[in-house]
Amino acid sequence: MAKGKMLIVDDQMGIRMLLAEVFRDEDFEIFTAKNGEEAIEHAYKSRPDIVLLDMKLPGMSG
Repeated sequence: MAKGKMLIVDDQMGIRMLLAEVFRDEDFEIFTAKNGEEAIEHAYKSRPDIVLLDMKLPGMSG
């Protein structure tokens, strides 16, 4: 059973993949997004318990 839902947001695919692998091994259900627009969409659809967010994403501020 998953510990919770986690959304990982980073524009670098390698970082997303690494974090997803680490937290899947810890039994989190993982969703990933490469930009702010995708992150907002996933947040509404999946209602994550935790969001790991890159502070410097291209194309969107705030």
